[in-house]
Amino acid sequence: MTTDEIDRLNHEFWETRRNDFVAIYAQCMDLLRDAKNKNYQKGVAAAHRTLGYCYWRFSDFAKAMTHSTKALHIYEQLEDFKGQADCINNIGAVYMFQNKGEERLQANIQCLELRERIGDLKGISGSQNNIGESYFDLNQFDKAEEWFITCLSNPNGENYVWDMANLNLGRIYLEKENYSKANHHLELAVDLAIKNGDNVVLCDSKYYLALMAVKENKLDEALTFLNDSIEISEQNKLKSELQRAMLLKSEILERKGELEESLASYKSFHNLYAEIFNEDNDLKIKNLEHKYEMDRVQVERELELEKNEALQEVNKHLVDSIVHAKRTQSALLGSMKSVSDSGLKYSLSFLPKDIVSGDFYWTYRKGNYLYAAVIDCTGHGVSGAFLTVLGISYLNDIMLGSKHPKPNEILSQLVAKLKSDLKANTNFRDGMDASLVRIDLDSKEMFWSGAMRPLWILKTDGELEEWKGDRQSICYAEETPQFSEKEIVLQKNHRILLFTDGYTDQFGGKEDKKIKSRGLRDILEKNKNAQADELGSILENFFNDWKGDQTQIDDMCFLVLQLN
Repeated sequence: MTTDEIDRLNHEFWETRRNDFVAIYAQCMDLLRDAKNKNYQKGVAAAHRTLGYCYWRFSDFAKAMTHSTKALHIYEQLEDFKGQADCINNIGAVYMFQNKGEERLQANIQCLELRERIGDLKGISGSQNNIGESYFDLNQFDKAEEWFITCLSNPNGENYVWDMANLNLGRIYLEKENYSKANHHLELAVDLAIKNGDNVVLCDSKYYLALMAVKENKLDEALTFLNDSIEISEQNKLKSELQRAMLLKSEILERKGELEESLASYKSFHNLYAEIFNEDNDLKIKNLEHKYEMDRVQVERELELEKNEALQEVNKHLVDSIVHAKRTQSALLGSMKSVSDSGLKYSLSFLPKDIVSGDFYWTYRKGNYLYAAVIDCTGHGVSGAFLTVLGISYLNDIMLGSKHPKPNEILSQLVAKLKSDLKANTNFRDGMDASLVRIDLDSKEMFWSGAMRPLWILKTDGELEEWKGDRQSICYAEETPQFSEKEIVLQKNHRILLFTDGYTDQFGGKEDKKIKSRGLRDILEKNKNAQADELGSILENFFNDWKGDQTQIDDMCFLVLQLN
């Protein structure tokens, strides 16, 4: 079997894993052996990834964690971010059945960040649903509902994600005792699951329809739905789903007075519970988690021991080169003359974490339009600074080649330029998050678009308005995304705030916590009458006071613009 054939089968098994994971499991075991025989690490990782999913569905969580962490190790070595995201998603699913809600939420957020970083639009939809599930398990139902609705509103989602999101909204409305809405979404989930061949969602939807019927005291109807769910569970070896259904069946039969049958169902539930959640399973998982962390620590120690005088000499030359790079970057960034010449007040805080910055600001005057942006490149230091050079060059090229482009058109062109320049290296997944405005200096009309970054406006009366950017970075993408735009009519003394996450993510203060958006809002509310130049000083002083003796964790760039 060739490596191309291994890749093709791995892709096929992963894409169809939800439909018949019992058959896929057996075939994937053979594929893992073939990939190992060829020492083909990409194929080995992909097979482990699929097997991690299958074992999770079999409720063998120790083996699910084993295969998922093996795949994750290899994907990290290959710098394959999509593979890493899929494995972290598998691990989050294991946490779900261990009732480790916070760990699962963090895994799902990490997975979403990786998928957003690489522009995995379909994967983003799945992560939105999974984060909703995490909040549901933490009993934060309003947040969960928001994420499920966001998932269903995502035009890039796939049917199998939408059937899960409808199922989950059904669960939300069941909790809220809105049985009409619950029934609507659960029936939609059943229809989509049948169409998709998604036996897991079909099984779950039938279960929750049964649970709703119980709440409405429709016991015979509940048993009909529940028996469907049990049959699907048994056919697909869904132990966890079968265990849950047997407990509910026992309760229904007890209420109907069929005590002998109720006891038999309860015994089945108890045996399944003991099989799934035995102490050995939990112990194996904890040992694997510990081993994974110890491996990381050992690698870091070995790297530290390898430092010697030769490396220190190389480091000195490297620092000298980076200082020279800082001068080059400063020259490219230029002054804010285009802003001051336009009659706007402004302030700029630009604080690199290291010598050079991965954040940058950009302004451009063209005719009667002023353009301004704050952009956060992947990483910081040297790796981020290289991207700033590309970003500034791309932006200037776009302006030279266009008449008066709107911000959303500029962001799309940035993605297209990255794609064009990196077409020979599709594994390059670094990119930029941006907030960009175009101000008509006559009409005071402003257009704004954001890629993962927001726009804040502090109004004359102290009201703070926020618009969130699209959940799409400027990075390599197979299809150039279309960014949304917002049209805003500015009033005198409106202060426009563009900033990177290095500000709100900084740790410090008395309790060593992040500033977060809430902290920034508090500062702005207390200084709602400050002019742009004064406000910039206040924000930078607060940032430095908050940080104190702590290490700055990221580059920081904060631009405030104000109409006179």
